[in-house]
Amino acid sequence: MFHASIIKVMNYKFIAGIDQSKLTLDVCLIEVSQRQKLGEKKFENTSRGFQKMRKWFDLYVADVNELLLCSEHTGLYSYPLCVFCQEGNLPLWLESPLQIKQ
Repeated sequence: MFHASIIKVMNYKFIAGIDQSKLTLDVCLIEVSQRQKLGEKKFENTSRGFQKMRKWFDLYVADVNELLLCSEHTGLYSYPLCVFCQEGNLPLWLESPLQIKQ
């Protein structure tokens, strides 16, 4: 599920910012209305790591429909996360590195 509108982002109560690399995902979970960081954690960029990340989200987020995952599009490194999100029906926003820099 890919979103192309800022308006849709405002409908989420939680945002998970994900910094991807070949081996790991560095995740920061934020509660939007309070602008509060709930936690940071590192996970393997593997299926096993994604499952652990999902369980970690469940500690803070009762309804995953209230959670938006956001990350930089990193080419091949993004693919496993995209598949995981699509299979788990998790919304994922990928942004171009150039757009983030600007």
